Amino acid sequence: MVEAGDFGMGTSSRSTKLLHGGVRYLELALKERDPGSFAWCGRLLRNGRWSWPCPPSGPALTLLTPLFRP
Repeated sequence: MVEAGDFGMGTSSRSTKLLHGGVRYLELALKERDPGSFAWCGRLLRNGRWSWPCPPSGPALTLLTPLFRP
């Protein structure tokens, strides 16, 4: 792995290290009304439950997500 001086340097240190649960795909599933996308979201959310009992690797992080109505 090359990191020093390349275009992606420092990305690991600036990451929030959040575990992705598939929620961002839910927006697409709702907009497209696609049953396959809904199934995919459900599968990702169910599989994400394994992470809750794991001890945290750091302090809890509160994130705010802005919602906009066009």
